[in-house]
Amino acid sequence: MRTATLLIACGLTACGAATPERTEPAPVVGSCPAQDAPDGVHAVLAWQADSELSGLQEGSPALCDLDEDGQPELIAPIAPPPPARARIQVHDAVNGTLKWQTRLLQKDDFGTPLCVDADADGDLDVLTSGRSGDVRALDGRTGDVLWTLSDGDESFLAGGNTYSVVPVGERLLVVQGGGGGPAEGGIVAPDVPGRLLLFARSGGVLGSWPAPDDEEMYGTPAVLATDTGWRIAVGTGGERLGGSIHLLDLDRDGSSFTARGALRSSCETGGFISSPMFGDLDGDDVSELVAVDFCGTVHAAALDGTVRWTATSDIPYGTSNPLLADLDGDGRLDVVAAFESLNISFREQTAANPTSLIGAWRGTDGAPLWSHTTPGWIFASPVSADLDGDGTEDVVLPETGAGAGGPRLVARSGRTGEVLYQRDEGETASTPVLADVDADGHLDLLYVDALPDDGAVMPRRLEFCGVPHDANHSWSGFRGSRHDGVRAAPGAR
Repeated sequence: MRTATLLIACGLTACGAATPERTEPAPVVGSCPAQDAPDGVHAVLAWQADSELSGLQEGSPALCDLDEDGQPELIAPIAPPPPARARIQVHDAVNGTLKWQTRLLQKDDFGTPLCVDADADGDLDVLTSGRSGDVRALDGRTGDVLWTLSDGDESFLAGGNTYSVVPVGERLLVVQGGGGGPAEGGIVAPDVPGRLLLFARSGGVLGSWPAPDDEEMYGTPAVLATDTGWRIAVGTGGERLGGSIHLLDLDRDGSSFTARGALRSSCETGGFISSPMFGDLDGDDVSELVAVDFCGTVHAAALDGTVRWTATSDIPYGTSNPLLADLDGDGRLDVVAAFESLNISFREQTAANPTSLIGAWRGTDGAPLWSHTTPGWIFASPVSADLDGDGTEDVVLPETGAGAGGPRLVARSGRTGEVLYQRDEGETASTPVLADVDADGHLDLLYVDALPDDGAVMPRRLEFCGVPHDANHSWSGFRGSRHDGVRAAPGAR
């Protein structure tokens, strides 16, 4: 039994003393059987932990070794409905024991936490973002607030929601979404454009790029290293605007952004809500851009925005991030994307019985590989691993089902899209993480779920049994604290 300290953080200081240390009973831990597993893909529930909150989970978890013991922690953002505030919970990723938690001054946390050293003490800390419009740095060992990007400036917070923080060299990027104008007919007319912020790991804004034409911004930027710095792709749009993916250059030591091209969406409204990805689609060691727009089109483009191919889903509303993975074993990346017919993001109920589609397209030319419809909607983004041992990537995605289908977690064959494994689960917009956290040779799936009966939000770990994982999914080889949406992209630049 381990001890955990509960800390409640407010602004730049703790609001009251931390509660005394208390023992937290470790959740019951399941594991794969020692004997040979039965045929097919199956999994056991290793642990689940109660957040004591309810709601639709929107933030996604991350894995980091915060206490430098050689074992990862699961950093889980918990997003209850108002008036409750968001919470970050940190669990031992192996057995689920709570290490610390802290409440945030925001309604929920949209993004994936990022682990960086935010106070130059040599230890990893946790950066979070969300509806507050701020970025907060939390001490990785205690959850205490180290700094906020707003530094107490209320006018900064008027810039709108912040999304996942991403590293760019030794500095950091975050999107602040904009908006905040008067509503007409239920649709918000933005009076503050979105902006991309460059800031230091110790806090403090270094530079910014405002979205053109008063467009809003919703997703996380993609970053690609170049010979002189970084190529950045960031999406724009709005409830009244079509939007684009803008391609920008940032010099290695500079703080200003230079426009290098744009990829226009096929939408009259919405633009790009999901995050773009970079990956080498044609095997020439030069990356392409992949993006999914709100009205159902998958775009593949060169690094200046020149279109290589497009593919259109039979079901509109793309809000999930695309996945790039080798699905057919040809050594090249393919594209997976999900769409849903219920336009919840823009508060317009377009279908009484929503239907979602998950599809795959060949990376070289956009030829369809497979597609499957499913009842309900999909908010989360797919991740991948070879679950059945056939040498190609399979796809895992939470599907927020409706009616008889019910909410579920589904693993699909990368070759055909057919279901390999299904587990009835709760409603979630949380993208899972795949990694072998206990180094036993079995892949683990870590995610945050909202149970259908009472809405209780539960961080969980599943362990897939039977097929040994590939080396890319060992914990020691897990690069970074967030899933970057790309698997098996050697040499891409």
